[in-house]
Amino acid sequence: MADTGTSHAFSGLDGSLARSEAYDTAARLTGGAATGLSPVPTEFDPALSYGQTRSAFEAEFERRYVSWLLERHHGNISAAAREARMDRKHLHDLAKKHGLRGRGTNGRR
Repeated sequence: MADTGTSHAFSGLDGSLARSEAYDTAARLTGGAATGLSPVPTEFDPALSYGQTRSAFEAEFERRYVSWLLERHHGNISAAAREARMDRKHLHDLAKKHGLRGRGTNGRR
């Protein structure tokens, strides 16, 4: 039987999630209550290309995830970055990009 490529491990973050676990995790995260994320809509704007639609969803996910993560850690970038398994500087840049950190906030919201 030929390998269809569907049984390999998820290659994100640290590669520890199997593909079905990654989908389950994504479904749980987008399900709502714990993260406040809403489900993916069933209708899209036909005036937008696939790339534009995807970019908008990714930007919204990124903003919500970083906000949720910082709230969990009371604005502590280092602790939030450790939990997310990402570089502290990258998380800081994402937070700044989405207006979640800035001048006068002393780094905490």
